[in-house]
Amino acid sequence: MTRRLYVDTSVIVARYKPRDGLYNSAESLFNQDGIHFFVSPLTLVELYAVLSRVRDQIHTPVSPFPSMNTLVALIIQECKLRVITGTNPGVKALGA
Repeated sequence: MTRRLYVDTSVIVARYKPRDGLYNSAESLFNQDGIHFFVSPLTLVELYAVLSRVRDQIHTPVSPFPSMNTLVALIIQECKLRVITGTNPGVKALGA
């Protein structure tokens, strides 16, 4: 059975920020199979805001300073994030 989780911006960012206290947990979570990860449209806006502040502290497999659009697109793809709107009672919140 596939689990469905809503992930908060802080959990997503932690996956790419080795000095974050949630780094290992976030990395482990996003590497699990059988989970669909959901975010709200607001999470995408938050990603742009947070990443612009901590850009020099994150590690990604692309060039050291990709454009912000490239960075957010990479994170959406790597974390397999699905954007939802409205209420979805089958999605459990994580990190909110």
